[in-house]
Amino acid sequence: MDHPEFAIVGPGRIGLNLLSRLRSAGWRCVAIRGHRAPPSDLCSELKGDSIWDTWSQPEIWTCPQVVFVSVPDAALPAVDRDLSNSLTVAGATVLHTSGLNPSSLLADCQRAGAAVGSWHPLQSFPPLSLQKAEWKGIPCAIEGDAAALEIGFAAARAVGAEPWQINPEEKAAYHAAAVVAANLSHILVAEASHIMSSCGAWPKGVNPLRHVVTTSTQAALEAPDLSRLTGPISRNDVETIDHHLRILPTALAEVYNSLVLIAKKRLANT
Repeated sequence: MDHPEFAIVGPGRIGLNLLSRLRSAGWRCVAIRGHRAPPSDLCSELKGDSIWDTWSQPEIWTCPQVVFVSVPDAALPAVDRDLSNSLTVAGATVLHTSGLNPSSLLADCQRAGAAVGSWHPLQSFPPLSLQKAEWKGIPCAIEGDAAALEIGFAAARAVGAEPWQINPEEKAAYHAAAVVAANLSHILVAEASHIMSSCGAWPKGVNPLRHVVTTSTQAALEAPDLSRLTGPISRNDVETIDHHLRILPTALAEVYNSLVLIAKKRLANT
């Protein structure tokens, strides 16, 4: 497939990182639509053929072959409605980057004649002004119309991601699993670090949890059946677990106890 022209609607972290990576792969960005003017520190990244439209100048909007919509989930219905009135290319493809929602949220664009899909890279994205995201090898969940799947897979491969087709009805479960694995584990480590900081003065720059977290995370990824779980939960050390529950802050103790019950059930079934 030749490198198609594309546009970004919603130049946030995902949108700008995707813009940068696709341009590096030879794709040509002709339009960017957002509610704010481009940040001054990104002007060099955006210079060239791209037109930045702040929704206030619909007459300058250039609808290309492919449009990536990267806006907050709550804004998708309104963007779908507005964008459907701007589709001027026959057979255009519109892909949204929501991890939670299926392509059916782009119903107005579909009725206007576009192929629609959802295109979600399973990765966290830093501000482009700080560093560019690493795309190589990250999973990219895609679903939608046949033409949208073709474009979506091509875009994923162009940026170095690993595309796979997800069932649209499973997107909510997929997104919840990602949040449990990434965001909730982040919160647990932050809480554990706060408690650990009260246990003594560690040398500057030393994180006492680094080794145990990295090794246990690697073990969990290699053995999600809990066969490599260690510690008091794995050996059903009730006294130690009860002691932990008494000394932990109430909210964290409740989370700890819930995870113990989940683990016991999983281990009993293995």
